[in-house]
Amino acid sequence: MLHGRYRPCLRRYRPCLKYQCTDIRPRNAPSHIICDIEAVFPNSLDKTILSDDAHHVHVPLIIPSFSLEATTMALSSAQVGVVALVLACVLFGASPLFFYQLQAVPSIQVLCHQQVWSFVVLLPTFVCHVPDWSVYCATVLTRRNLSIYFVSAMVLGGSWLTYLLGVMHGNIVETSLGYFMNPILGVVLAVVVFKEALRPWQYVSVALALSGILVIAVAYGTFPFLGVGLGVLFATYAMIKKLAPLPFMDGVMLELTFLVVPCGATLLVLEAQGTSVFLHSADTATNWLLVASGVVTVVPLLLYAYAAPLISFTLFSFLQYLDPSLTFVIGVWVYHEEFSTSKLVGFVCVWVSLLVFTFDALAAAREDEARALVQASDSDDGLVVPDLVLEPSTPTTLKATDFQSSIDVNE
Repeated sequence: MLHGRYRPCLRRYRPCLKYQCTDIRPRNAPSHIICDIEAVFPNSLDKTILSDDAHHVHVPLIIPSFSLEATTMALSSAQVGVVALVLACVLFGASPLFFYQLQAVPSIQVLCHQQVWSFVVLLPTFVCHVPDWSVYCATVLTRRNLSIYFVSAMVLGGSWLTYLLGVMHGNIVETSLGYFMNPILGVVLAVVVFKEALRPWQYVSVALALSGILVIAVAYGTFPFLGVGLGVLFATYAMIKKLAPLPFMDGVMLELTFLVVPCGATLLVLEAQGTSVFLHSADTATNWLLVASGVVTVVPLLLYAYAAPLISFTLFSFLQYLDPSLTFVIGVWVYHEEFSTSKLVGFVCVWVSLLVFTFDALAAAREDEARALVQASDSDDGLVVPDLVLEPSTPTTLKATDFQSSIDVNE
């Protein structure tokens, strides 16, 4: 049996758990890319495939090149990414516990303090994040980006105000409905605005969601404007940002900049009129809660920004529902909001529609990935190794010059 250690030089370095990596380095690769793959060849292969030069192997076999350090870091980064995303979803989902304590403060003042203190908390991180301000101004602060992100900031402010109104007035369960509906409403908006076509299972998902909304409307005795409105605002916000995608930190800071000006001006006017609660409340805890609203808002955003690039689409598709699920549980079991059997039936319809929507999205993503791999393989100009031809009377001396190897022969 032949045991060989190969140093293939390939263009891509992707982790794979099918091989035990220890010590091989691709030729001309950076020093930090280290990989050792022990390949075991069948006994049927003749030893004549070896050349006189023991440093070349004459086997037409492409062995992927991986990095042990990169693989370990990828695994640990993925795990950290999952933890960060779960923590972000938990903090977002549990935020009603925080904002519910501010019921004595008008919702508009809570919103203004939230945006102002979020800007203050995020500003130092953002300043450290920008390496070159001239490049930032030239690439980010364009007229198109400014106009689009101004609109997205206004929509974001409206969605936050709707959320605060729902939480602080005892409609936490209905706000969770808006979060649940967000992905499906995003698809509906894409159909209406961009004339996109729905896949068959997406039709089923939308039909189930609409059925759930109708059942909930009957149970409430009125249309759930707050929940559906919140979902529409978030879906609209996501759709607008797709028109001019920016890095997460740049986009969020641009939106906060647009919001902090009117919010700060509103607080100054309220202070001048003597109607401001901040620093005038007999309860000192209220002042601290208003300041902390910025931290409560920014920390989950930073965790989300850190986690999103590190985890797979599959995990993200399921973990995104942890946030509204926790909000739903808080509304029903912590604050004991009314939740009848009819409402439960409506929510079950929405949950089933989300399952259909998620599995359809995952299937579509797998098809797109497979199609991309096929296209990449058709146009790949990477390493090509000729077929192995062994003749009984003539030793084969096929030099794979793209490989560095050290061979141990064990009969």
